[in-house]
Amino acid sequence: MQSKLFKRKWVIILCLIAMAIASCALAACTYEPYDPLEDGYTATVIYDANGGQYSGSNTSGLRTFRYKPGVTIIEPGTGNGGVEAPTLASNHITGWYQATLDENNQPLKNADNEFVDENGASIFEGQEWDFTQALPEEENTFTYLVADWALNYSLTVEVGEEAKAAGIENYVDQNYDESGPVTIPDVGFIRWRNHTVRYFHLGDHKPLLTDEDWAQLVLSDENPHITVYAEWLDGDWEVINFASQLSNIRRNANYFLDSDIDMEGQSLDLDVYSGEFNGNGHTISNVVVEKSINALVSSDDIGMFTFSQFGSIHDITFENCRFEVSLDRRANNDNGIFNIGLLGGTAEDLELGEFTGIAFVGCSIAITRQGQGANSEVNVGEGSYYGIFGELEAGQTFTPAQGSQRVTVTLDGADYS
Repeated sequence: MQSKLFKRKWVIILCLIAMAIASCALAACTYEPYDPLEDGYTATVIYDANGGQYSGSNTSGLRTFRYKPGVTIIEPGTGNGGVEAPTLASNHITGWYQATLDENNQPLKNADNEFVDENGASIFEGQEWDFTQALPEEENTFTYLVADWALNYSLTVEVGEEAKAAGIENYVDQNYDESGPVTIPDVGFIRWRNHTVRYFHLGDHKPLLTDEDWAQLVLSDENPHITVYAEWLDGDWEVINFASQLSNIRRNANYFLDSDIDMEGQSLDLDVYSGEFNGNGHTISNVVVEKSINALVSSDDIGMFTFSQFGSIHDITFENCRFEVSLDRRANNDNGIFNIGLLGGTAEDLELGEFTGIAFVGCSIAITRQGQGANSEVNVGEGSYYGIFGELEAGQTFTPAQGSQRVTVTLDGADYS
C-alpha cells in the first residue's frame, strides 16, 4: 500500500513539472518584441558621422533613431536622449546637413564619394539642418543627416628664428573645438635652455598681459587660426607684472620686473633673499613692511628686506615705501645697538657691487622702542647709505642711483636725522 502511495506522489510531481515546462514553452512561443512602429514611431532618422566615429563597437559611423512624425529631433552631443556626437581627431562639427536620397533611400554621392544634391553640388553648400524645425507630419518619412567637419581652431606660438636655430619648435594647440577666446599659453610647453618667455604679442611687441588682453583673441569660423609671438629674455627668470606676483616671492628664484607696480600698502617679503632681483628700471611703490623685534633669537641687524650672501637687487626705484619697526627687547650684541636699514641692517657678506641703480623716493623708517627695548640704541647708517643700510663693513661703499632722495627716519615719533 505504501509503495502505491509513493508511486502516485511521484506521478503527480512529474506531471506538475511537465505542466510548468509546457507553460514556459507556451510563453516563449507567444512573446513578441517591442515594435516602435506600432506606437507611432514611423519616422526614421540616420545620423551619418561622415568619416567620424561613434563610441562603442559600432564602426559603421551611422546611428539610426525612430521618431514620431511632426516632432523636433535631437542634435547629437546636446545630452538629450542619448544621441552622442561623433568624434574625428583634430576636427569639430560645423553643422549637420540633409543628404539627398535616391529611390532606395541611399544618399547621393559623386565619383569622389562626396555627398551631393540632385544637381551634383555639395550638400554642405546648402542650408544647415535646423534642429528647432519639426519632421514632416506624414508617416514613414526617411531623413538622412550628415556631419560636416572642419579642422579644429588653433593657437600657434611662434618662437622666433633664434629659438628655432637652437632647436626649439613652434608650439601649436589644435584642441580648440569650439569658438571662443584662446587660453593663455603655458610657458612650460615652450622651453629654451637658459631663456625665459618675457611676454607674448601679436607681432607688434605690445605685451599681452591681462585676462582682458587675451579675451580679445577669439577663435571662430571666420578667424580659425591665431598666432602669437614669444619675446625672450636671456637667463632663467620669473617675470613680474602685477602686485599679486610679488606676494609670494621665493627666496632662491630670479625675478625680472617688467612693469611699475603699486603695492597699495601691501607688504613685500624679501627676507634672506638669495636670488637676483632685476628691477629693469621700474618702480615699486606704496610698500608697507612691519617688523616686531621681540624674540631673543631675533637678529640685531634689521632690514625692510634682507639678503643672503648671494642675493642682490638692482636697477629699481622704491617710491613712498614705509618700514615700521617695533623694538620690544634689548639688543644682544656687544655694543647693544640695533642696525636698521631698508636694504638691511648690515651689508656684511653682501657684494655691494651688484646693488646698483637703486633709488629711494619719499621712503621712510619709523622706529618705536617699548618694553625691554625702550632704551635701545639704533644705528641707521650715514652719508650716502643713511636709512638704506644700518652699517657697512670696512671697505664697503654704497651710492644710491641718481634722483634718489634721503630716507626719512623717525625714532619714537621724533625726527632722528
